[in-house]
Amino acid sequence: MSMIRQKAHNLIERLPEDQIAYIINIIEGIKGISIPNENPDELDLFLIKESEKDNDETEDLDDFVKELGFDVDELQN
Repeated sequence: MSMIRQKAHNLIERLPEDQIAYIINIIEGIKGISIPNENPDELDLFLIKESEKDNDETEDLDDFVKELGFDVDELQN
């Protein structure tokens, strides 16, 4: 189990039953949120170009998300 899941598990373990039901409703609502996969607009492209000027090192977002301990597919579904 990842550290973030373990932390969530530990927090839920300490909650009374009525608050757990509330948390479940929140989590189910979050699962239904869809993050649109859109192409970058003019501002995005400008900011990307500017960041590359200031920093020669870039990293793929999916790799960064994995590095933080998250599963990219779980975040998108």
